Amino acid sequence: MKKTLTLTATLLLIVLLLFGCGAQPDGLTSATAKTAVAESTSAAHTIDLKIDYPTLPEYSEAVNKLIKDEAYLVPSEYFELGKEEPFGDITIEVKYDIKEQTPERLSISFEGYGNMVGAAHPVNMFYTVNIDVKNEKQLTLSDLTTIDDAFMDKLMASAKATLNPEIYESFNSADWYGDRANLKKTLDESDTIYYGAFSYETPDKIGVSLPVIHAMGDYVVVEVTK
Repeated sequence: MKKTLTLTATLLLIVLLLFGCGAQPDGLTSATAKTAVAESTSAAHTIDLKIDYPTLPEYSEAVNKLIKDEAYLVPSEYFELGKEEPFGDITIEVKYDIKEQTPERLSISFEGYGNMVGAAHPVNMFYTVNIDVKNEKQLTLSDLTTIDDAFMDKLMASAKATLNPEIYESFNSADWYGDRANLKKTLDESDTIYYGAFSYETPDKIGVSLPVIHAMGDYVVVEVTK
């Protein structure tokens, strides 16, 4: 994948707390997953990190590693942004939802928030991971569907039918996704950059989360029938 992550010493300490010294949850399934919790204090920040993610014994170690890595990617990038600002304590909480689970494919969404003391507002988070289970590789929106005019027409029609009218008005403006070139670029980059669009699939739908301004909720999720 194109996503990159540079961990600071403090974040590395969190990871060690979670995954070293016997702290990694094990024996979890989609029905009994627990929350991984870590607290760490540095000269600059106290970090309270609570992230739900499943460990699925019916899948390989490589697939479960992908799940774990993606569960932590966006919160870690949020921390990276925060450390560059004069903010205080950081709280991040994320829960997961398995959207589709078959012997061939797995699709999981993660939803939560991040808050930094002193920041203007919390940040709402929504991100996903799609996995080709047999080949143990991550999938993007372009692997789930063809991103063409027909798909974008269906996406915008679904947005109009399901979003709050005021949010849709801004969503469909020329500054946002009413600009077809901007929509296409955002969809083409889906699942490859942590602050961009993400996708998931269910047995009969493809869902796409698209970034928007905080006043609109930080993201909107639109589903398209397959």
